[in-house]
Amino acid sequence: LANLKITTSRDLPETFRDFTEITASEGQVCPPPTTVALSTWGDRRSFGEQLAEARSGLIGEFDKVNPEVLIGLAQTYLYFGFGAEARSVLALDPEVKKSAPHLIAMAHIMDNETPALQNPLVGLSECDDDSALWTILAEPMPMTGALASPDGALRALNALPAHLRVALAPKLNDALIAYGAPNAASSAMRSLDRLSQTLPPAVKMAKAKAN
Repeated sequence: LANLKITTSRDLPETFRDFTEITASEGQVCPPPTTVALSTWGDRRSFGEQLAEARSGLIGEFDKVNPEVLIGLAQTYLYFGFGAEARSVLALDPEVKKSAPHLIAMAHIMDNETPALQNPLVGLSECDDDSALWTILAEPMPMTGALASPDGALRALNALPAHLRVALAPKLNDALIAYGAPNAASSAMRSLDRLSQTLPPAVKMAKAKAN
């Protein structure tokens, strides 16, 4: 393909996920908005109720795992902050696990672990959706001045339900400070001010340092 310009590994034709992708100003390929829209993977019902619904139909005819149900179950675990459980579920079908590296990366972030360097969350900081949040959280070594704008990540954080905001705001705070964006980091922690629930001691300490 003589007219195809390859600038990064993400530009290879086989990595194109579908034709709904959007290219950011610096050439990053943004995934479809629903790919990492964690705030849409659950609702206000109890964990038990949503888990039971997500498990329904997991094992089909001939004891085969239903791939769509498996993905939905992993997303439900991630919505409630259970990264290890999401990875365990995806491991039930190696092909499904292979098709969902973004969920694996998100699961590692949930468990305070660094995702693999080669993961689909890398290089999406200019995408104007939840991808901006996850690419910042997935970066192992943020570089001062490398972040064009934190606005997308802050919007995505504020769209999350309370329990996820409590879990992810301190991580985003630390990452934004490393990027050299202290004002944005403070905004991330101030997003917790509107929550009625009691914050864990570690989050209270992080919030105090940010103020």
